[in-house]
Amino acid sequence: MLRRKVEFFINVVGYTPSFIASHPNLLLLSLQKTVIPRFRVFEMLNTKGLWTRRGKFLYYVKLSNTKFMEKIVLPYKEKVPELLDILRAGAESSDSAPFSLTTSCLTSTTSLGY
Repeated sequence: MLRRKVEFFINVVGYTPSFIASHPNLLLLSLQKTVIPRFRVFEMLNTKGLWTRRGKFLYYVKLSNTKFMEKIVLPYKEKVPELLDILRAGAESSDSAPFSLTTSCLTSTTSLGY
C-alpha cells in the first residue's frame, strides 16, 4: 500500500522522493478515496480550461471533503457536472483495488501546477 502511494505521487503527480519525505502526511491519505479522485477532478478542470492554477495539489488534497467541495467542485458544477461523479466513484472504491491511470493523467501533471 505504501509503495503504491509513493509510486503515484512520484510517477503521476510528479513529486520528488524528498518532497514526499518532507510531507509524510501525504502517505496517510487514502489513495483511492481521496488522492486519485481529487487528482482526476483537477485533470478534468484542466482539460476543460477551467483550472487557473490557484494553489498547489498538496493544499487541496489535504482539505476536508466539505472544504474541497466548497472550493473546487461546487463552483464548477454547472460547467462540469461530472466532477461529482468522479468524487462519488472514489468514495465507493476501496484502497485494496489497484489504481488505473489514463495517458492524459500521466501527461498533464506539469500543466496542473503541482
